[in-house]
Amino acid sequence: MNRVSPATANTRAQPATLAGAGDRGGPGAGLNWDDLMGIYKSGQGYWTRMLTGIGTMTLVVSGAFWLWNELSVIQNEAYGIYIQAGTALAVIVGFGALVWYLVNKPKFADFMIATEGEMKKVNWPTRKEITGSTWIVILGTLIMAVLLFLADFGFQFLFREAGVLIR
Repeated sequence: MNRVSPATANTRAQPATLAGAGDRGGPGAGLNWDDLMGIYKSGQGYWTRMLTGIGTMTLVVSGAFWLWNELSVIQNEAYGIYIQAGTALAVIVGFGALVWYLVNKPKFADFMIATEGEMKKVNWPTRKEITGSTWIVILGTLIMAVLLFLADFGFQFLFREAGVLIR
């Protein structure tokens, strides 16, 4: 009979890990590469994190282009372009690292994961409902525009007849 002793039963199935790898806290837990560059709960909240990153980085890149244009006043012919490019690149890399850090911070990532979970529960309208609602909005806007035009025309006529408005 092949019996496994209780002392060796738990040592067989444990994978080899680096000291502290994946450790998110507790006494003796230091900062490691997984904590710095890893994705917290990587299989969850993909779309909310991705779209948050894309939207934020769009703003950052726009700001870097604005900064590039503002720094074009530098009249140093030898280093002007390098100062512009270096500053814009530093802004993009710096804010990119900040966005990466914030999107993978546990509290923020849990919020994003919960947001994506709630969005999956939403009962989205059908295409027919959206088309009908869009036509109602367009028709309501046109009716309001016509009513405001008639009111404006009426007040204009009234004030011209009273002598308040002069052509």
